[in-house]
Amino acid sequence: MNISQQDAHNTSGLTLWFRAVILFFSVGAQQAAAASCSDEVVLDNQQAINSFASNYAGCSSVHNLIIEESSPGNIISLQPLSQLTQIDGTLRVIYNSHLKTLKGLDGISRIHGALDIAFNDRLSSLEGLQNVSHVGGFLDIDFSDYLTDIDELSNVESVGGTVRLIQMRGLHDCKGIAPYLHTLPSKAAQLEKVKVGLEAGLPRNGSGANSIAACLNSYEGQTNGLALSGSKPNVVVFIMDDVGLDQLATFGYGGDVPPATPTLDQIASAGARFTNVWAMPECSPSRVALFTGQLPVMSGTTGALGPSDLANAQLNPYQDTLLDHLNDAGYTSAMVGKWHMGGPENNEAEKTTPIEAGFDYYYGNVHGFLRSIDSTAGGIASKGTYSCGFVPSLASDPTHGADTGACYLANVNCTVISVSGGTAEPGRTCMEQGGVFDPGAECTAPPPSFIDFEMENAYYVGDLEKMSKPDQVGAPIEIEEFTAREYRTTVESNEAIRWINAQNSDQPYFLAVSYSAAHTPLQQIPQTFGAAGIGVTTSSSFDCNNSIDQRSLQKSIISVMSEEIGRVLLESGLMTRSGPGDSLELTAAGAKTLIVIFGDNGTLGYSVNLPFDPTRAKGQVYQSGVQVPLIIAGAGVSDVGLPRHGLASIIDIYGVISDAAGLDLGLGSSPFDPVSIAGNLAHARTANQRSRIAVNVAPNVQPNNAFNPPCALGTACSVTPINKGVCEDNNGVWFGAEATGVTAAGSPIPSSGFNDCWTVNQFLHGLGESPLAVLPTAQQAAATETYKYVVTSWVDFDPQSNGPKTVEIDELFLIKDANGDPLIDRESLNLLAQDTLTDDASLALEVLRGDLQQYQALGNWNPEDGNRDGVVNTLDLALAEQVTISWGLSSFYDVNQDGLTNAEDLRAIEQAIARILGIPVPTLPTLGLLILALSLGFLAYNRGFTILQYRGMKDD
Repeated sequence: MNISQQDAHNTSGLTLWFRAVILFFSVGAQQAAAASCSDEVVLDNQQAINSFASNYAGCSSVHNLIIEESSPGNIISLQPLSQLTQIDGTLRVIYNSHLKTLKGLDGISRIHGALDIAFNDRLSSLEGLQNVSHVGGFLDIDFSDYLTDIDELSNVESVGGTVRLIQMRGLHDCKGIAPYLHTLPSKAAQLEKVKVGLEAGLPRNGSGANSIAACLNSYEGQTNGLALSGSKPNVVVFIMDDVGLDQLATFGYGGDVPPATPTLDQIASAGARFTNVWAMPECSPSRVALFTGQLPVMSGTTGALGPSDLANAQLNPYQDTLLDHLNDAGYTSAMVGKWHMGGPENNEAEKTTPIEAGFDYYYGNVHGFLRSIDSTAGGIASKGTYSCGFVPSLASDPTHGADTGACYLANVNCTVISVSGGTAEPGRTCMEQGGVFDPGAECTAPPPSFIDFEMENAYYVGDLEKMSKPDQVGAPIEIEEFTAREYRTTVESNEAIRWINAQNSDQPYFLAVSYSAAHTPLQQIPQTFGAAGIGVTTSSSFDCNNSIDQRSLQKSIISVMSEEIGRVLLESGLMTRSGPGDSLELTAAGAKTLIVIFGDNGTLGYSVNLPFDPTRAKGQVYQSGVQVPLIIAGAGVSDVGLPRHGLASIIDIYGVISDAAGLDLGLGSSPFDPVSIAGNLAHARTANQRSRIAVNVAPNVQPNNAFNPPCALGTACSVTPINKGVCEDNNGVWFGAEATGVTAAGSPIPSSGFNDCWTVNQFLHGLGESPLAVLPTAQQAAATETYKYVVTSWVDFDPQSNGPKTVEIDELFLIKDANGDPLIDRESLNLLAQDTLTDDASLALEVLRGDLQQYQALGNWNPEDGNRDGVVNTLDLALAEQVTISWGLSSFYDVNQDGLTNAEDLRAIEQAIARILGIPVPTLPTLGLLILALSLGFLAYNRGFTILQYRGMKDD
């Protein structure tokens, strides 16, 4: 970064002073040409560095050494300087735009003057300084935005002047200077000698490296370990559906009238809240990431799963999940609520996928989404009559309401309830009790034939499943199917409480409470929450199809979920109302339990609160679509009530749970692997382990490269809704098969529908109507804490050719300002739309493009490698043969992705193995493939067991 670049980065008086000092020391410097060990040496190009050993033969030291490129990129390595053991004066490495490490300075142990490392744009490591023990002057490491840590300074024992670490936006860990800090006699001496970012009133570093406390805490955690690591606490995870960061006052958002969430506020006060956490843009990829530690490009689950999505996009049955690892560590596990990671469609395990994934017990809905609101209210009216699924009172709906009627329960009991009997909303009260209300009628036996107890009704009536892992490996999984006729969040909370209280205190447990709330379709909350408790009410006159009313409904649903989370913790004995004003406090059991609460993706567009962008919300990789709340309390949490602002990913929840359970999973081996945030839990000021992040979203794979049909959401066209019901539940107009709606101008939509958004726009163009804005089909993003790069593509209609055209755009955003405050990636703030980029933005674009390429490469699986073990061998052939015999439909061995696992796929695997072995492969009939597998087994590595044995090994 040159001085003009720095003008764009920071123009403080301090920085101007800093430049003046640099210029002062540089004045009069001459290129070394003589072999005197007492020279001041200026090396301004790679050739001069390469010639150093011959020009200064026998010199183990020089007076001053200044390494500063004379033109961009002409210094890339310091390796030829390895003969140096000390610097008699100052060592200055400044303004080198392509230097990435300091290798070559490894022999230097003493610098008698200053050590100045600054403005090295691509510097990512201080390797080369690890043997420096003494610096006689000041020690400055500054203005290098891609340096993540300074671990190589850990051998520094004395510094004559001050130590300064400033304006390194990528610096997250400053524990390297902690040993030197420990040599200073007092806190006052530390503050006097060491200036670290914001604490010293200097330009900030990245999160976790702005104070002396952060440096010391990071060092302490690494040296002595963290109390949480390997402690095997109980773990309770609460997943909130479609609750983005924008929704909660706990995090400073929530709009003009945020949802009332006193319980979440109190849990956050008793724990830690993370303000910069990224999930995936849609629910299924987030959940798979949570339980596998794999981001979507690796797992293959790139969007919300629907009934047409192949098994290739679902949770891989051969994948070792977090539950498998926890089982190995002695945990028992359960999940309550929404699943949505695989099955029942196109999946050999069908409804048993939660057990196949490693859970010991499951209670909830495997399909993973709430059914539509029953607008017939149980069959008593034509479809569309009651938008919220119940009969309102006459005061709420003078046209279709009723003030009295017969309330039939599923057990055929019946009671007449009315306004005159003291029930303000008889029909709504009946629905909340699990019944069907026949307006204006008396009870009869049997009930009228038109009453339909089988109709599912969003939050109030739903078909659920319950199952447990069999005692014997390979034994069938028994599924109990039933209908829940109570508010879904309460049903899920009740089962969570029951399961926790049934656990043996001698065995650690893991419970995921995966709420169906606050997903659409949105309905009124139970009236009891207005009569008592938090005092939140929702009007019976609301229209559940109206986006304005839906905003209020969603806020109330979040309020109820907040209180139900509190009820689970209270009734399971993990928290108690013993704090000031009856606020929640952890019990002894709760203090030993890792309690995690987070959202699975951003908020649906029309419910997004400012300053987040409702046009770039759920389903997209922008901040409004991926930033979610995260609260952690209990085991391992100190500095309670204080926020953690560092960059984190949903996979880091996997990381911290693995760390707590003592699992050795090789966390953090790549920038896109999980890391443990245990250190952030222990201290609000400590190293932030994540410096890079990536996300992506795309339609899941379907047969013949198809994807979900189009749905018009306002003026936009999307393929995110998985079917007609989900489209209409989100106020959409369905343009797929069996369409029944009309265009914005009132033209009927053909019942045959359309397959994609561009053909919808072709249709509208033919009618002379305005086209829909096509929402992104595929998006990928990579980011540092400060910059974010987004690649978006979609297919639209081209009037010129009367056919499709592919559109792709690149965007670059600043997502943190100079003070470290968050910024939203609005379309108007795209830096690539500007005429020119600042030098640091240009570098960020280069770095993030490289990061995105690295991320994309992680998804380059060989399609024949169905078990994803990194090699195609006869194990793959044996597993595929087993699937072909036992199932024959969609699987991870459906190589050609046609929805079948058959001879064609077996032949593709056979040919891949032969190519690897370098032998010719004849074309064989299906029955000959198994014989070939046995033959190849003598030539290739073969683990030799069938899929059932493979699963058995996972369970043992």
